[in-house]
Amino acid sequence: MALPAMSQQPCPPGWNMTTVTIGPDPNGCMWEIDFCYSCGSATAPYGGIAYSAIRDLNSPPCGQPSGGWLYEQLILAYTNLCQIPYCLPGPDSCSVGLRVVIESPLCFKWHVYVFQDSAGNCVNLKTKVACLDHRGYCQTTSCVCFITFPPPKVRICYQSSQAYNVDCLPYEEPPSFDCSDRPRWEVYPPNYCIRDSCIYSKPGTPCP
Repeated sequence: MALPAMSQQPCPPGWNMTTVTIGPDPNGCMWEIDFCYSCGSATAPYGGIAYSAIRDLNSPPCGQPSGGWLYEQLILAYTNLCQIPYCLPGPDSCSVGLRVVIESPLCFKWHVYVFQDSAGNCVNLKTKVACLDHRGYCQTTSCVCFITFPPPKVRICYQSSQAYNVDCLPYEEPPSFDCSDRPRWEVYPPNYCIRDSCIYSKPGTPCP
């Protein structure tokens, strides 16, 4: 069951929109994310998250968060909005897992924050910003359950991803921009969008 492409927000029928703050990550950085979500209903009969905007709340910016860390934070945010079953004890712990589909933009541009640090080094901090006028998106299906012992944690039992409707150019790294007399943002590439990765997998038993 494919979710609507990201460019079709606002949320589909039966879905809700929210904004959450996530972090700090291992580097002490914080972000804000807008996403649509479904807990499962008559009009949206499976759990899902579809996100579009990630805003860096740090000064100076932190650059791009880790993809795996971001995915885990989205699932944890989802536990505050929708009910996820508790894992069963033993090897069959995932047999009651919830099937959750997460959909993310696949076409993006680099936004590079260029500044000089206190030691005089020229620093380029890179962040991916989605091109929402493109249709490409990555759909990742997971089977998750909630671990009962502290600290609260979601177990991802199974995970697989697939790209859909990709209409942007192959991935490329931005050049290194030179520093000037003041910090600035650079956008790369200026005239087209490039493709992000869509490789998330965790072997296991697919959701029931």
